[in-house]
Amino acid sequence: MSRFRILLVEDEELAREALSDLLRRRIPECDIDAFGDVASAKTAIERLAAQSMPCDIAILDFKLPKSLGEAAVEIDETLCHLVSSLMPDAIIVHITGWMKDEKVRHHLDTVHQPASAGFSFDKEEKDNVADLIRRTKQTLYGRLIERELRGLESQTGAEGLRGREDLSALSTTGMMNRVCQDIETYWEDLHPALRARLEGLFGFEQQPDGSKKAYIK
Repeated sequence: MSRFRILLVEDEELAREALSDLLRRRIPECDIDAFGDVASAKTAIERLAAQSMPCDIAILDFKLPKSLGEAAVEIDETLCHLVSSLMPDAIIVHITGWMKDEKVRHHLDTVHQPASAGFSFDKEEKDNVADLIRRTKQTLYGRLIERELRGLESQTGAEGLRGREDLSALSTTGMMNRVCQDIETYWEDLHPALRARLEGLFGFEQQPDGSKKAYIK
């Protein structure tokens, strides 16, 4: 069952197919919509937004052809702005081999810094793909659990979860079971700051296989 949607726009076919395959293997709960040109991606973004099927993460190359089959590529900012407009909750990730390009730097510095939750990767950097997968998993799984925690907060009727005394009243609900299961499943891929917060709210029991089992004290 798919829980996440990723939009990938990369003009190099082999790189696009390789990254799509890697994302599917490393994040099996995601649907991936992959495109190699601006026009096809624009049509897909508008269609998904109209169907209320926004992407969670948009991974966008900068240098792209305007349409399918066109050889010339140029730096494109329109897809980033379109995703931001139609899918405001989506996290935008830029991948490029042109980090030193003046237009690319200006876009990253003005559109995505410093408050943006998005991030960028240089194709020329060593281990960039591994870092991209790590950050993508942190983002997807972390945002999922944060949403579930907000759902629990709404059930308590409180301004926020103060601690285990708030959680105890919800320990038998399906929502509580789901959030515990998700914490256990995604624990190793969560950001350290979120793990620290969860350790203040939940108890954890180490399992023989090294995994953690979340529970309410």
